[in-house]
Amino acid sequence: NKVPFVSSDGIHQLHIFIFVLAVFHVLYCILTMVLGRLKMRSWKAWEKETRTAEYQFTHDPERFRFARETSFGRRHLSFWTKTPVLIWF
Repeated sequence: NKVPFVSSDGIHQLHIFIFVLAVFHVLYCILTMVLGRLKMRSWKAWEKETRTAEYQFTHDPERFRFARETSFGRRHLSFWTKTPVLIWF
């Protein structure tokens, strides 16, 4: 007088579903790896570009400063830079 919770046809469909899910999971992982490698290849080209003297000159951090770090800023913004809270205004 016992009835199975899932029929044999249902278990067969469940096995097919799990198999299809596993196949798509593997395909998705492979696709993610391929796209990641392509992205890293484009980063390599960018890293080569950053090693050139022209790039280093045009992106020199010494050329870009906050206004308060210049001589004009130190002279005219001294009131605003006395407390850390006022710096953000």
